[in-house]
Amino acid sequence: MSSPRRSVLLVPIAVGAVLLTGCALSDDGPMTSQNRDVAGFTRIDNQDSVDVRLHVGGPQRLQVRAGRKVIDDVRTDVRDGTLHLTFDHDSGIGGSNVVVEATVPKLTGIEASGSGDVDADGIDADALQVRSDGSADISLDGKAGRLALALDGSGDANATALTARDANVAVGGSGDARVRAESRLDAKVDGSGTIHYHGHPAVTKRVDGSGEVKPD
Repeated sequence: MSSPRRSVLLVPIAVGAVLLTGCALSDDGPMTSQNRDVAGFTRIDNQDSVDVRLHVGGPQRLQVRAGRKVIDDVRTDVRDGTLHLTFDHDSGIGGSNVVVEATVPKLTGIEASGSGDVDADGIDADALQVRSDGSADISLDGKAGRLALALDGSGDANATALTARDANVAVGGSGDARVRAESRLDAKVDGSGTIHYHGHPAVTKRVDGSGEVKPD
């Protein structure tokens, strides 16, 4: 017959072993950075959990910050003028603090299909297209002649610091969009999200669901 005390002691030992193993597996190593030379791009496609910081209006540069064990798994591939960001870690774990910071002369589009947030400042564009169908939050600063913003997931977009002459905004999920439009706002909600707007634009709206379109 086994000793009750021995059985009790085995439980915390086993739990401790699992916790230690988990810590080892999720340890990305000390934070480090890489400056990368990539082809020129004016658009970004963030497909993963990578957080992005974009600065518009200077010579192009790109830096990746991540744990030493996973930084080489952050892919920064440019195809047809679009920077595609993915995290290709074989084990499928780790990479919780990956940041890509880039400066570009011009920005015309942002697409986010993962959970990584995107912040962009200094925007000066005739037309800017932004789309998110994940849980990423997007923040925009600057000015644009025309803004096309589409949210199809649970992420939010804050573009109140981006002055747009005309804005076309579509929310198809549970996310909220905040925009600033001077002349015209075409707003469509299909779901539970809300479009908040600043300025005094002529508003055309369509709401199908429990969402709203309202001044902020």
